Amino acid sequence: MERWPNIKEPAWPIKEEIEDAALRSEAENGLVMSRAKFSRQREKFTLIWTALSTQDYNALKAFYKAMLGGSSSFAWSHPVTGKEYTVRFGAELKFSNDGPNIWSGSVELSEV
Repeated sequence: MERWPNIKEPAWPIKEEIEDAALRSEAENGLVMSRAKFSRQREKFTLIWTALSTQDYNALKAFYKAMLGGSSSFAWSHPVTGKEYTVRFGAELKFSNDGPNIWSGSVELSEV
């Protein structure tokens, strides 16, 4: 399995979401019925960089292309907790060149 590239850690905050695994249905009398849609709740992470070097940006871009965007999964270690997740890219790679050798942007990772 591929591993996340060795690049500068993201800036704060690292945004996290936990998927709601419930299916809900409202009856005519206002009663809400629910049940689990999935057997587990997946997590999503948004990583943001405000000053990524061109070298690190090129490494991240090459990795994104090698994973064919969100097509392939890879191992990623949470920079704060150290917990390892199997994830895939959840959206487009969005970066802007803010000056010489300075890139800013974000990526979204979704647990598999």
